Amino acid sequence: MRLDEDTKRSLVEALLRLNKFSKNKAALSLDLKRQNLYAWLKGVDTAISNTKKLELLALLGVRNGELADDQIHRWCITDLEEVRSVISILTSQMSAPQHLSILNVWPDNHSDAVLRLTTNDHHHVYLLLYYPLQDSAPPQINATTLGIGESMQSMVCLTKEQWASWLKPDEVSLSTVARIVDHEIQFNLPPTELESLDTDQQADDDYYISLTDQEPPKPTPEQLAVWSELLERALRSGRSFEQAIHMTRIALNLYQPNEKRFMP
Repeated sequence: MRLDEDTKRSLVEALLRLNKFSKNKAALSLDLKRQNLYAWLKGVDTAISNTKKLELLALLGVRNGELADDQIHRWCITDLEEVRSVISILTSQMSAPQHLSILNVWPDNHSDAVLRLTTNDHHHVYLLLYYPLQDSAPPQINATTLGIGESMQSMVCLTKEQWASWLKPDEVSLSTVARIVDHEIQFNLPPTELESLDTDQQADDDYYISLTDQEPPKPTPEQLAVWSELLERALRSGRSFEQAIHMTRIALNLYQPNEKRFMP
């Protein structure tokens, strides 16, 4: 997705705050002169090269006009409007289906949240949203306060210590976050209606249902003789009756691998 200069500037300003990244640190990371970065942010389009602009966005988690899906995005919230603005900008021109799932963290962090942004079947982006320490409880992060997304009924079950580790780089892997969040979202989805059976499937079902009305097959005398001999041998070994039965069943299965097995 192609972004115009003003949109890039708005994104960078918001993402710097969300990622707790100072302008000085960003300039140093990209080997930029601070005055050039400041000039570009103030509206001088040519103050830095297009390559450096893309590198700056990548540093803040945006590549090819999208939030990168190979990293965990950890955003410190001072203004929920910035979250809505960044996500809206980066998804406004996408043609693929989009869905934003919002899960709160339970039981110790009722205000914080985990977001999964889905732009297509192969692109999930995971965002950990948290507030800095405050004297009063901040507003809960949900679909109502954000103005976008869908609040899920299930939650990410983490203690305060576990959630703190999620917010530290290199403390938890993307695969772990994805596995836990995906499970909670899948668990929360409404059940889907079963598809109607085709003719062959219905015929198979009818066949197996008809078997329930038939008399169960009976073992032959030869099979009973094998059963009796194996059971007697197992009992002579000194094992309990339950162990003997178990051993006999195993032995019958081993001796008759390709035949129907009938147990009295």
